[in-house]
Amino acid sequence: MNTPAHDLFAGDDGETRRFGFRSAPRQKFAPWHKARKQFIRSEHWGAEIQNLLMDTGSSSPIKYFGLPGNDMLDLRYFVSEYFPARTPKLRFLAFDRLGRQGNSWDSASATGSLAALRRMDGVDNRSEVFDEELALIGEPDSLASERFNAAGPFDIVNIDLTDGVAKSSNESAPSMYAAIAHIFDLQRRQKRPWLFFLTTRYDSMNVHRDARNHFGSIILKNLDQCASFAHAYDRCFPDQRPAFGTPWSTDATAVGICKWLVDLAVNIGCEVAIRWVAKYRVQDSAGEPDMLSLVIRVTPDLRPTGVRAIGVLPLKVDECLQAKQIPGAVKDSLDVDKLMQVDEPARDRALADTADLLVATGRYSADEYFRWIADGAPSRQVEAPQQRQPVSELAPRGAPG
Repeated sequence: MNTPAHDLFAGDDGETRRFGFRSAPRQKFAPWHKARKQFIRSEHWGAEIQNLLMDTGSSSPIKYFGLPGNDMLDLRYFVSEYFPARTPKLRFLAFDRLGRQGNSWDSASATGSLAALRRMDGVDNRSEVFDEELALIGEPDSLASERFNAAGPFDIVNIDLTDGVAKSSNESAPSMYAAIAHIFDLQRRQKRPWLFFLTTRYDSMNVHRDARNHFGSIILKNLDQCASFAHAYDRCFPDQRPAFGTPWSTDATAVGICKWLVDLAVNIGCEVAIRWVAKYRVQDSAGEPDMLSLVIRVTPDLRPTGVRAIGVLPLKVDECLQAKQIPGAVKDSLDVDKLMQVDEPARDRALADTADLLVATGRYSADEYFRWIADGAPSRQVEAPQQRQPVSELAPRGAPG
């Protein structure tokens, strides 16, 4: 980070603290506090946000939709890195299940995080966080859908899930499929390039059979009708064509998810560039990757409005051309866990930045965080202490990220 987050954010109770930890209900470290998440946040999401800002050159607020969690670490990072000045501001709409499980501290911490963000010069004061479920966006008469429609369209959409976008049947209600489809449909109103981030489980235990069949059908359709896609797929994944009723590879699932998103973009007349595909492990650190992180840039018809208004038909986007990039992007996906093991400077930067973000909330100790990392970041979440602790400079060398 260019400037430590703890120098930019006051603690959420109004105090500025660089080394402190206020007396409060204990907070636990979670898988998304590992170095790999900050690497994706900065090197994938952040890099594309920076490119978007440079390309658009707009002074109007940049609209962001996401699922930030109680500590709002993504938003804290984006504001401190890319919106430090007054123009353009970041205007965000966030959905979160505040205190939905009887945890009043969750609600209080989210409210405090929102207050801390609103104090920043780079945040539009119309930014809001609501206690809403993402899937309800797909329900036309829901308050979630109404709020989403009113605030959009967005420049950045960040769907950062802890489980699978395809975990339930596409016939379930509320439907995650319908929600994502509605997001893309709303975005047809967006007249400048925009970003879509998706983080989702994609292992066999988190992909419903209906979703697998749907992904398989759209892949098979492209294999049959698009020679360039078929060539790319067979080159990248020989002898791995999907077949109904047979086990799937995670690569085929990743291709299916990408293909689904590309179809949604093509249906609203947009071109797609798959900027990043990354993967890492949540369930079994020694097993195969089970979490997928996608970054795509969506570009609408950018011809002058007057040209479109005089009866010129919208540009017809070549779906085959858009789809042929998918197999290579998935084949070349970055294993972030392995990178954190071999690239020590990248890992140390990510750990230091994460510590800054956590300490800035006033609810975590940096020393305890680095101790958690040195212990292997166990799945059994370690509780942060309530006492003040001095901040360590770096995690011990060789500690897993």
